Formats: sequence, structure tokens, C-alpha cells
Amino acid sequence: MSWRHNSESALWICQSWVVVRVYTNTLTCCLGSLKGTKDELQLLFAVLHFFALHAYDPVFKQITHSPKVQELGRKLGLERPVVVQSMYIFKQPGIGGEVTPHQDATFLHTEPLGRILGFWIALEDATQENGCLWFIPGSHTNGISRRMVRAASGASTCVEFVGSEPAYDDKQFIPLPISKGGLILIHGEVVHKSELNSSDSSRHAFTFHVMEAKGTTWSKENWLQPTPELPFPSLYT
Repeated sequence: MSWRHNSESALWICQSWVVVRVYTNTLTCCLGSLKGTKDELQLLFAVLHFFALHAYDPVFKQITHSPKVQELGRKLGLERPVVVQSMYIFKQPGIGGEVTPHQDATFLHTEPLGRILGFWIALEDATQENGCLWFIPGSHTNGISRRMVRAASGASTCVEFVGSEPAYDDKQFIPLPISKGGLILIHGEVVHKSELNSSDSSRHAFTFHVMEAKGTTWSKENWLQPTPELPFPSLYT
């Protein structure tokens, strides 16, 4: 196997392997050697995300707190931005699953609303064929109708949904294809989705969410809570 390093996306890649250091010294995911039915693989990659890379991996930490990101935060007027989560998202060719319409504030709730901002970095070209993001323009002004909260003690699940997601008209969505290395900023209340990857090309992305901490309360009902071991670090260093 011959390794190549993509310095723009800070990802080590070879023909069959992606290596991401997180939680343990090295977590290795063999992509090219996976065996199973298409449904089994689709189920796997529907849930295959690597979390907290900004905290555990020095490469992704450097990207998250890069001078360009910090400069952008200041230009946007963020005074006390903190990083609440990060994810590496796989969307493999032919089996990368659909992400249904949603708002990030459903999962990352603040009071007041409007304090969550997503940074979505394309590690590969994102096209309509391989599952780029789609948005409803102006939908960030309508609030949220559903929240994911921690379930009560003794419940059969860890989280539950309060409220319901409305039915959206597909005609409202517009695609936002983007080239490798591009950045999409996602308002916490804008409705967005991505379709199945029906192409022969993967569509990987690194994303992280920032909260403006000044004058903001992070809901104690959110599934994600800061801890002494893993606090929400300042975006600015």
C-alpha cells in the first residue's frame, strides 16, 4: 500500500485504510476490506462518525483552532466562542446513507437560540451525485420544533425527542456543492439535509460546532455536556 498525505485536508489516506487517532492511541478503520451486504454496510456507515477529534487528535485540533478559523470567528463578531463538538463524517460510494432534514439546534440547544454555528469542511469534492448538503434558504428564522433531550432516569433509552419534525417540501431545498477544502458555515437553526451517495466517489467531511458563550446558557438537557476532563475549549488560543 502506498500512503499519500493530503495537506489541505490533513488526512492520511491509502487505498483501503483511513487512520484516525481518537480515544485510544490509534483507531484504525479498514474501509476497503469490509465485507457484508449492501444493507449491512449502509447501516455501518450510517452511524460511522468519529467524535471529539478537536480534543483528542492533534491534527484536527490544529485545524479547529487554526488562524484562519479564529480570524473568521472574529470577523463574524464572536466574542467568546467555544467548541462544543467535532465529527469526521464518512459518506462512502454507493452506500453512504441519507441524512434527513434537521436543524443542529435540535441536538445542541441554547438559550437564547441563534448561538450555534457549524463549520463544515469538505475533505473531498461534495457534489449532488455523492451527497452534498442541501438547505432551505431563510429557514433559520423560523425557530425549532423538535429537541433531543436526555431521557429520564430509568428510561429504556439515553435520549428522547420532544416535539416533531415538520414535513418539508423537497422543492424548498437548494443544493450546495463545494470543492475539496471549501468551508460551509451552518446556522444552528437552518434546515439542511444530504442525499444518498449513489456515485462511485466518497464524500468525507470534517465538521465542528461553535457556541457563542457570552450571554448564553447551554441546556442541561442536551445529550452532550462538558466535563472537567473534556470541557468546551475556547476557539481562540
